[in-house]
Amino acid sequence: MSERETPLSDETIEYAPPPTAAPEADPAPPRVPAGSFSDMIMLCRLKEELPVMPSDKQVLMEKIQALPPERIAEIEDFVDFLAGKTRRLEAADRLLAIAPALEAAGAPRLTEEEIDAEVKAVRAARRSRSAGADRS
Repeated sequence: MSERETPLSDETIEYAPPPTAAPEADPAPPRVPAGSFSDMIMLCRLKEELPVMPSDKQVLMEKIQALPPERIAEIEDFVDFLAGKTRRLEAADRLLAIAPALEAAGAPRLTEEEIDAEVKAVRAARRSRSAGADRS
């Protein structure tokens, strides 16, 4: 046996867990200053009403807030573009969803020119309604 090695003994060492302390009585509830209880209730209600933002959205919002105002304006334009694109796609989906019912009802197929004329008529009606609403 070398000088650095120590002989193993036949003794066993038993582990004794530390003594547990007697459970303490529950501490007194914290004192709340007068008038703050209603504030706490209001905050709790607000917290319940506000949606919890997922962390990925929160990170995106923090990144946007760190940008200069002109870049934020570009982001707003892009978001408006995406919202418009989504509305157009949803409208197309609704139109395609009723196509089988129109065909089953025997409605005549429209030509591209007829569809274009209908779209222009609807857009003109919307513009006149919104112009009338702006005057009110």
